[in-house]
Amino acid sequence: MNILIKNARVVDFNKDEMLDVYIENGIIKEVGANIKKECNTVDGKGLVLLPSFVDMHCHFRDPGFTYKEDIFTGSLAAVKGGYTGVNLMGNTNPPCSTNEVLGYVISKTRDINLVDIHQTVTITRNMEGTDTSHLDELKFPTRFISDDGKGVLRSKVMLEAMMKAKNMGITVISHAEDEDISQVDTRLSENIMTIRDISLAKFTGTPLHVAHISTKESINEVIRAKEEGVKVTCEVTPHHIALYDNDYKVNPPVRKKEDVDRLIYAIEKGYVDVIATDHAPHTKEDKIKGHLVFQVLRQPFRFAIHTL
Repeated sequence: MNILIKNARVVDFNKDEMLDVYIENGIIKEVGANIKKECNTVDGKGLVLLPSFVDMHCHFRDPGFTYKEDIFTGSLAAVKGGYTGVNLMGNTNPPCSTNEVLGYVISKTRDINLVDIHQTVTITRNMEGTDTSHLDELKFPTRFISDDGKGVLRSKVMLEAMMKAKNMGITVISHAEDEDISQVDTRLSENIMTIRDISLAKFTGTPLHVAHISTKESINEVIRAKEEGVKVTCEVTPHHIALYDNDYKVNPPVRKKEDVDRLIYAIEKGYVDVIATDHAPHTKEDKIKGHLVFQVLRQPFRFAIHTL
């Protein structure tokens, strides 16, 4: 079917104009002003037409938590939101630490075939923080490794993983959190782990991607590393640049206005590489439980419960 979209605001890497777009058999054939075609016409006045999105960071909960989400429903949600490519984290059940789990996701993705899906493999076996030998056993290709949802606490283990990742030609995604320190101060927890992981990336020369940055100190470390030529990229989430000074339960927590201002500055100056959703479905029961736990713990330590 051929479609002509008229009078839309077309925004991409090199234009922001009011234009027409002609699509023939699913392929964009012409972009310009005053295009005339005998076909189905859509009035795009007041609408913005953008290239499809890629989500660098999301959770489809498959396998193991499919009562929350699975690859099919996650793919539907992605398409509905304008995403044609997603990168899934490995904190499933079982975690994506084996060829069996990775092969399962790849096979199911191909069967559903709604969006391009990439599956991240865990940094440590079963996300237990100690063993990276599973990386030597991988038979399927992967672009990223991450223990997202948990920080890799032992520096030697992270160093070993980075060295393997460099030899494999893949990128390490850091969930910058020291869970022991999170019990005292989540800001300090994120900042310390960001500094450590950047230091290890600089030492090894391994590409590092820092996930869901939320503090001004962490983004400053990334800026400094980029200016020094370290192979580091980073992402921020919509909620960490839209919200501040509240107790909404996300991990990392919603920060302060000064953190949001610094993140937005970094976006404007090109230091932030990706805005990623960290799409992470939970059941109503999970959310209620998390709220109750949060109410108990917020008295001694004012921090947000992480539920990833």
